[in-house]
Amino acid sequence: MQKVGLYMRVSTIHQVNDGQSLESQEHSLRDYVAAHPDMVLVDTYIDYGISGTKLSERDELQRLLSDVEAGKVDLILFTRLDRFFRSVRHLMNTFDFLDKQKCEWRAIEEHHDNSTPTGKLTLTILAAFAEMESNMDSARIKDVLRHKRSKKEWPNWRVTYGYRIVDKHAVADPERAPIAQALFRDYIQHNNISKLIRDYAPYGLPQSNASMKKLLSNRVYIGEAYGIAGYTEAIIDQQTFDAVQRILPINVKKSQKHTYIFTGLMRCPSCGRVMNVGVTGKNNYTQYKCRYAYVGRCDYHHQFSERKIEKYLLSTVKDDLEQRYLKLKSVKAVDNTDKINKLYRKIARLKDLYIDELIDMETYKSDLERYRSEIASLEMPAEHDTSAIEALLSMNVYEIYQTLDKPQKRRLWQSVIKSITPQPDRSFFVEYL
Repeated sequence: MQKVGLYMRVSTIHQVNDGQSLESQEHSLRDYVAAHPDMVLVDTYIDYGISGTKLSERDELQRLLSDVEAGKVDLILFTRLDRFFRSVRHLMNTFDFLDKQKCEWRAIEEHHDNSTPTGKLTLTILAAFAEMESNMDSARIKDVLRHKRSKKEWPNWRVTYGYRIVDKHAVADPERAPIAQALFRDYIQHNNISKLIRDYAPYGLPQSNASMKKLLSNRVYIGEAYGIAGYTEAIIDQQTFDAVQRILPINVKKSQKHTYIFTGLMRCPSCGRVMNVGVTGKNNYTQYKCRYAYVGRCDYHHQFSERKIEKYLLSTVKDDLEQRYLKLKSVKAVDNTDKINKLYRKIARLKDLYIDELIDMETYKSDLERYRSEIASLEMPAEHDTSAIEALLSMNVYEIYQTLDKPQKRRLWQSVIKSITPQPDRSFFVEYL
């Protein structure tokens, strides 16, 4: 039986042209495997939205080649040669690698013979044409964008909030432009990004501080794009825009008035996002809630006081930690020596490829960094560090906890807990590190 890996790729240019969408490729490849009883499908490898000339960015191709080297795949199927490579150098280097690994390949919609000198020459010529076509596509796109900019046309359908496309130009949207103008005025008046996010959520405006600040900094609002003044119709006057730019750097929290014990740990059980935290009421009750529920993007409206969470954890922590400790201690060490040695051999081969000028410096550095990262993760101690749990189990946690201030309590829980998720019965599921 041949162990088959299916490789698919689409770029932003070709994902619908010539019927080479991912769905079309996968359908054809799976039908091909089904028609051959001597084949067994091992895995699929899909690089989405990546040019065929960018080898270092094709993570799935790298995973496929690693599986070939590990003996998991001995036949690679793809639809057409240009789905596999659009660079002569990358194509020939990869085919040489596959030959050494005794791994076959097949383009199911084309016929190629790599067993004869003539066949290899034909492949080289086809790859050269594919590379030339890719370069021409890139040049054509750049020419199109250059032409559009010369005529001040908007390059795509995505346009800044407050605008719409009319005859290929970005012009003020009669419905949204007044909202964008009000946004700038309100920010000058209140100097409060969080208030903007809450007040303008119903209008489909950004729901994060960073995105809102980016929107308020967008020079399209004063008619400038791609460094060209007058590219669009200005809907914010220069004076208002400059006033907002002066305020934005100031609207950064220099210090935090309150310390929240479970910051970053509380997770919404409905949408999975980190729950927001704040102080409410005259007695400064600390409450955790999902802020997305209040802008209509989550249906979980429950709130939890910090005191209740503390009380629950203190009542269950000892039993939970004991179970966690026993589970971690039962994990057997894994010997990764073979995997590490294989990665070192890959690094040596990578160096040879670079010295022989078969790969460029960018590819060499990228692959070297990836291999070193994998080695570092494999060299980490296989046994889990249980020192923090052991220390807690040896103490009277409840008594010691009462003597801690809020920053100390926060450090304590952050050292042993990964996340806390409310349950339907108002208890909590605690995931320990």
